[in-house]
Amino acid sequence: MLYLISYNINDNSRESAFVDALKREGDTTQVLPKAYFLSSEKKENELFNSLEGLIQPSEQFLIVYADPKRLAGWVPSKSVDWVNQHS
Repeated sequence: MLYLISYNINDNSRESAFVDALKREGDTTQVLPKAYFLSSEKKENELFNSLEGLIQPSEQFLIVYADPKRLAGWVPSKSVDWVNQHS
């Protein structure tokens, strides 16, 4: 399954830890400064449970299922290539 994970983390060291944890959940590519595509067999709630401990109450993150056939936007070509490989 393909997900878009977006986050707003205020501390650089916690942001780095969040990204490292995200990368352990499956194959990733950074698509925007604070957003990654993630290919994983896990469901949204499993990913949420795995990552939520890295987020402070004043911070946010969002996990969205992404249908590769219904994506539109302007992102780096490496991200487009990555999505095509994971569809």
